[in-house]
Amino acid sequence: MIKVRSLYDIPQDLLESSDVIMIDEAQFFVELVLNKIVEYLQSGIDVVAVGLDLDSDGKPFGSMPYLLSVANNVYKLTGVCTCCSEEATRTFRKLSAPTDAQILIGGKETYEPRCL
Repeated sequence: MIKVRSLYDIPQDLLESSDVIMIDEAQFFVELVLNKIVEYLQSGIDVVAVGLDLDSDGKPFGSMPYLLSVANNVYKLTGVCTCCSEEATRTFRKLSAPTDAQILIGGKETYEPRCL
């Protein structure tokens, strides 16, 4: 496992010896949309991408709409709503001050799973 800020930072020799690339937080990797995903697939590398498909406003998030449209398989997982314990398909931003930024990095102090 290596941590990178951009998929362009993955060493070429590692790519050449890989059968599978697994990408966490895929919504942040905009270069997936810029043909990087096609390059990996055409070179015989399987790609597993995990990420949020919607932001906290319920809008499509980052590269995920594109990835969902080109994926061979899509598995949508859910959490448990912190209010009612039903299936959580959304992320709620727990800020008192509104912000227009789609991306706000944070953990359980900033976000919680919610139902629709």
